[in-house]
Amino acid sequence: MDSVNWQTVSDSFKNNAVPIAQTSSSALNAFSSLSSARQQSNNLNTNAQLLDQQANQAILNAGQQSALIRRRGAQFQGDQDARIAASGTGFGGTNALLRRQTALNIQEDANAVANEGILQSDALKNQASATRSQAKAARPGLLGYLGAGTSVASTFLGAKYGKKT
Repeated sequence: MDSVNWQTVSDSFKNNAVPIAQTSSSALNAFSSLSSARQQSNNLNTNAQLLDQQANQAILNAGQQSALIRRRGAQFQGDQDARIAASGTGFGGTNALLRRQTALNIQEDANAVANEGILQSDALKNQASATRSQAKAARPGLLGYLGAGTSVASTFLGAKYGKKT
């Protein structure tokens, strides 16, 4: 059985302890940086999905509000027609113009709410698209991994063969 020269092992450990410690620290920092970038990218993608859901909800809400305006408008027109009929003045002339203007106002109000919902939805979709672009930019690519590897290797080589004090 070969005998082990413990002095050589001890010297080897002393000579490699600092480079190993520095390299381990560098590798941990590189991994942490890459992991953080991936997490940020994932968070941005999640935010983009939430913005898409808000955009869809904005359209649904606008549609419901628009339908409500039309229903209430129809009720108002029914009441208006009942008052005109009760007055005995007939449905021609000024009363016809009044009924027509009421119908136009109801439609304009319903369209304004629908258009507002569309604009809000479009703004949210644009924001979601920008957030997706940020997520893509935040995702570490090949250069990120190469940079991390280079940093770890550089730390090791500097610690192992660099200037000794």
